[in-house]
Amino acid sequence: DSPLDNALSCSKIFDDGHAVRVLQHDLLVSEGLAFETGRVIFTDNQGVDAAGRFAVGWVKTHYGWRAKIDFYSPDGWSDS
Repeated sequence: DSPLDNALSCSKIFDDGHAVRVLQHDLLVSEGLAFETGRVIFTDNQGVDAAGRFAVGWVKTHYGWRAKIDFYSPDGWSDS
């Protein structure tokens, strides 16, 4: 059981001709908490890409891993 099992199933939302690529940068896990960061690239059905960054805070429950909070921002801002 992993936080990513739930995250990867979310990409099925875009089964209407859109493609989603998730590029994980970091996954830090400690007992019942996990923090994931990465990039995501959406490609629409005309081949146009939109990229951004994401962060997800995961909590392990008796149902398995659940996203407690998430954040997405489109590219165009700096890390510095």
